[in-house]
Amino acid sequence: MKTAMVAILGGGCAGLSIARDLARAESAGASIPEVIVFEPRTGYQDDRTWCFWAHGDDAFHPLIRHRWTTWQFSLRNEVHNHSAADWHYCCVPSGVFYEDAQDAIQASSRVRLETGAFVNDVRPAGQGFVVESTAGLFPVSSVIDTRPLKQGQRGSGLMQIFSGAVVEVESSGQALSTVGLMEDMACDEHGFRFDYVLPLGANRLLIEATRFCPDNISNQVLENDLERAMYRVTGQKAIRIIRREQGAIAMGQDDTPIQPYPHWVYAGTRGGAVRASSGYAFRRIQAWAALCTQSLIEHGRPVSHPNEPRLRQWMDRLFLSVLRSHPERTPELFMRLASHTRPESLVKYLSDVAGFRDALAVIRSLPPALFLRQWSQNLFTPRVRVA
Repeated sequence: MKTAMVAILGGGCAGLSIARDLARAESAGASIPEVIVFEPRTGYQDDRTWCFWAHGDDAFHPLIRHRWTTWQFSLRNEVHNHSAADWHYCCVPSGVFYEDAQDAIQASSRVRLETGAFVNDVRPAGQGFVVESTAGLFPVSSVIDTRPLKQGQRGSGLMQIFSGAVVEVESSGQALSTVGLMEDMACDEHGFRFDYVLPLGANRLLIEATRFCPDNISNQVLENDLERAMYRVTGQKAIRIIRREQGAIAMGQDDTPIQPYPHWVYAGTRGGAVRASSGYAFRRIQAWAALCTQSLIEHGRPVSHPNEPRLRQWMDRLFLSVLRSHPERTPELFMRLASHTRPESLVKYLSDVAGFRDALAVIRSLPPALFLRQWSQNLFTPRVRVA
């Protein structure tokens, strides 16, 4: 058998983030355990885009390739432009992140990345575990499980599903300094939809057609949505597609899955990294990776993501349950958030740094009768804890 002290199952954003942070801690002189990352992919491609709001100097992190100071929401002919003092909406391309993490890992003598490695089984063995993989058998003392959620492990019953493309056009027709955060919002027989638009240069855009719906929908529906969005944004039928990206994000889960053993923790989407009401996860994963690295160095054990504050958890669950029960009102509700909430308060709420006044501002922007009815219904709806 081969040996490792910490096994990281999955080399996506969460797995690479903790591996990178441990490798950098080693280069700074810290004593770290031996670590192995099991990743089924044989290589990494620039296949997605992570965005978030950053404040002040944080907006100039070296991994950030684009940043904007304005963003907008639109519904039919109504448009709301937002900006917040010293806040930037920032973009990290996955290719930049993957390269940065792999460089740190390759420079480490204690952390290694096994690509093309499928994990077949993990079982208790003595005081630790044995990871059975296509790369061999590995006895380990701790497991950080970043593998995706299984189908059905979601609390709100809503999925955020998107299909997007980075395109080049002769002239974009888009205000290149403004992010289309939620544009052309509407509802149809397939649920709530909107367009997400990032201007990436003079003639380059990322355009994503996005839907909130209870279940996966056909690829043809998403493809039609994307074609419509590309033509709406650019006004051109002849455009050059640079690359495609797509995904499905579970919007919330009833609880963080039960950890089977003290030294086996869940992280990433499975561990609660995704903000239930928005789908944002990148900054939350980076904060967790720093905490987990510190715990492994100081205490020899990994930790999962911190629990959501109760007020935020309650607000997100209530908001999502309203969207599920009243999908036809979803465009109206998002436009009320955009038009009735100060941009600073809304950004802080979406970025997990809201104070009580910010949370109150979000609550006051929404129709009280609708949410009170939903809250009373939720009191009698049992919650199921996932395994």
